[in-house]
Amino acid sequence: MTNVGPIGCIPIQRDMNPAAGDGCVTFPNQLAQSFNIQLKGLIAELNSNLKGAMFVYADVYNILEDILNNYEAYGVCLT
Repeated sequence: MTNVGPIGCIPIQRDMNPAAGDGCVTFPNQLAQSFNIQLKGLIAELNSNLKGAMFVYADVYNILEDILNNYEAYGVCLT
């Protein structure tokens, strides 16, 4: 199961919140992180309670955040 990515970084959030400047909007990202913490706990609980089942947690939030913060390492040039 994948978690929620940094929704404060999507264009509509940035357009609706010009005070964030060139960065991502903090509050939506805080909500996403809160949800992700709860999701991770739920997945651990499901794995404990459902014998024979295996749920895997994919951390999309941190993957996308790394790409946004280190885009040059991924070969993206913004000039």
